[in-house]
Amino acid sequence: MDLKTLYKIRTSLETRRYYLSSSMATTGEVWKLLRRWDKGSNAVREIMLHEFLSQCTNATASELEAYFGDCGSLFLARLTAWLRLTYMVGTCLDSQLKAISIFLSAASGHYFLVEFLEVGGLLTVLEIVRLKNAKDKHQLEAMKLLALIICKGRQYKELFCESHGKNIVFVLYFTTLLSFTGLKIVAECLGLTTSPSLIECAKDLLLQLSMVMFQ
Repeated sequence: MDLKTLYKIRTSLETRRYYLSSSMATTGEVWKLLRRWDKGSNAVREIMLHEFLSQCTNATASELEAYFGDCGSLFLARLTAWLRLTYMVGTCLDSQLKAISIFLSAASGHYFLVEFLEVGGLLTVLEIVRLKNAKDKHQLEAMKLLALIICKGRQYKELFCESHGKNIVFVLYFTTLLSFTGLKIVAECLGLTTSPSLIECAKDLLLQLSMVMFQ
């Protein structure tokens, strides 16, 4: 890798860090963004999602909180609620799933995962996988999101028990759901699809799900 390429990478990273730390600096700007989401049409929300995806892909939890002025959870809650309301009609579904993936994959952002699961996010993702009229690209994004959750594995379950002991029943339900219902839904999707990328993702996901079941 030459010096010119390294300089471009460094400049890109510095620009991204600056934007993430300054774009939503004030409380007023944050609430303005949330109001724009709450009052916005599907078209407005799609534009907002594209802006978020272009600016926050691979962001850490601290970068996301900087972007949203320490209100990242409020935006994730809105995004999850919209997903549950619209997933059956496919409104901006791939963008919604990709945006949620940014939160759940963020370094040091386990609390985003907990919040997503507590409001039934896992059930919604599984429903997307099993939808008969779902597009391959939507099912693929849903499987990627499910795989992301599965990869948390034992480390996530231990963290959940330590910080949310009162929800131990939910943890047991979560494990059972992944092991049996999840396997069935993904296997059914694998049997019906003809998409090579979806088939490959489903196979990898079944392997990960089986490992969770026999831990």
